[in-house]
Amino acid sequence: MSSQARSKWNCLVPCSFGQAGGWWSCGKVLMMIEDMLGDRAITRVSQVEERHGIGRRQLEWLLARYVGVGPKWVLGRYRMHDVIVALDGGYDGSLTDLAAGFGWFDQAHFNRDFIDQVGVSPGTYRARAGCRQPS
Repeated sequence: MSSQARSKWNCLVPCSFGQAGGWWSCGKVLMMIEDMLGDRAITRVSQVEERHGIGRRQLEWLLARYVGVGPKWVLGRYRMHDVIVALDGGYDGSLTDLAAGFGWFDQAHFNRDFIDQVGVSPGTYRARAGCRQPS
């Protein structure tokens, strides 16, 4: 991230963990979000923790407090958006391969997440969107 981009997130947010009465730069929180959005290779919360040198509980607390959702939700939302873009773009492979390609390890979890976020099953979405289906 460029220094200009970093400066746009130059703000402080009160925080009570770590040190009593300490401060956490919301710029760091926004940089983590930007990193999750910008690097689609990040599919696990542990990767965010490692990359930003932050513990899971601290990461979960920060995102819940200042973004309103946890890191797993943020990553899942970005992945699901990518799945929708692929389907809308005419992806013609199997839905199992699509799910695996975007980090889901089994079809059941992918289907559940898809229905929760989109409102219909992946197969129904594909049919409604007029996407090509494998022969």
